[in-house]
Amino acid sequence: MIRSLPTVVCLLLLSAVVRVQAAQASPDPAAAMRAAVETDWARQEHRLGRTPQSPEAIRAAVERASRLLNDLHTAENMPDLSAEQALLQVLGRQAANVSALDDPARLRLYNNIRALTRKLALSNPVVTSRPLIFMQRRRAVGYMLYEYLGWYYAYGYDPTNGAKNPQFSTPQPAAASTSWPSPADPCRRRS
Repeated sequence: MIRSLPTVVCLLLLSAVVRVQAAQASPDPAAAMRAAVETDWARQEHRLGRTPQSPEAIRAAVERASRLLNDLHTAENMPDLSAEQALLQVLGRQAANVSALDDPARLRLYNNIRALTRKLALSNPVVTSRPLIFMQRRRAVGYMLYEYLGWYYAYGYDPTNGAKNPQFSTPQPAAASTSWPSPADPCRRRS
């Protein structure tokens, strides 16, 4: 029996490791979605030149949430938003004392304010009366293709533009000349 005890302990440890790895491989979908949304919020703040835990970002988030809540109070067919209003008042008081908080507490406050704003926006019947689609943008390596397509649809697709315009004849290739480029040609190479 003593000889099998190390085997049992090894099997127990191995099964615990497998369970931990399985839990890490399939995270909670709600937690993964919240992490993705919070990462997007942080990127939005970085584009504005600030961090999510900065006092300016927190004040701006409270202001946006307050404006949205005020707008929603004037809308028709809105559900009761008294709980959200009370929560925003609590978060607003915390934001007023943001300088007393450390960075992790500021980040939690910022994320809570943005989560409330998101909840308010998604409670608007105008928004939720139709299906919503959320897109994840990834910049493709061949971004020049998009620039080319933008140029094509802005300029190249115009039938009055370019060589196929019936108002302007397409120039025929010039006969071979020994004087090309001419001295008057502005594109001539300078030697």
